[in-house]
Amino acid sequence: GIHGSIFVSRDNGDSFPEVYPTFDFCGETHILELKSSVLLAALRHQRLRYPGETDEDILESGGNIDPGYPFAFKNVFLGDSHDSGKTWRSFRPMRDAGGKVLIQYGQCHGQLVQVPDGRVVLVYDNRYPISERDIRARASWDGGKTWDPAEYYISFGYGNPASVVLDDGTIVTVTGSF
Repeated sequence: GIHGSIFVSRDNGDSFPEVYPTFDFCGETHILELKSSVLLAALRHQRLRYPGETDEDILESGGNIDPGYPFAFKNVFLGDSHDSGKTWRSFRPMRDAGGKVLIQYGQCHGQLVQVPDGRVVLVYDNRYPISERDIRARASWDGGKTWDPAEYYISFGYGNPASVVLDDGTIVTVTGSF
């Protein structure tokens, strides 16, 4: 399949000779180095239904079975690297501690930040329905393994948000509002 790639520079960006694959059918990747040194990636996973894949399989992973939308998946998935991006594992949708999928179809481009108390925050577009699109966020206390069910509404519209954490823990998010 078509996979995302990680490009590594060890000379302050003068060259990027190392290339490592992430996961199939992924793009719009954002990577955060956690305080634990693990790399956590938020990736837009977008693909058609696999042959033999059931509706239940798709729905269990946060996908979409509505024939009005051509893709089975078009949402943020997560993955981890424990070797500076050379290999990636634990490809998964965002789930709460009970295993319920929290991220839905059309919730993509995601960006990760980590605040001083260790929480990881994912800020993302919620694109559907188009008339109700907005920017949202969720938080994780365990490095992105599980996520709090609380969902925070940041802005109406969508626009590929980007966030930064200030020294005092304030999160500043910039986004379009289309």
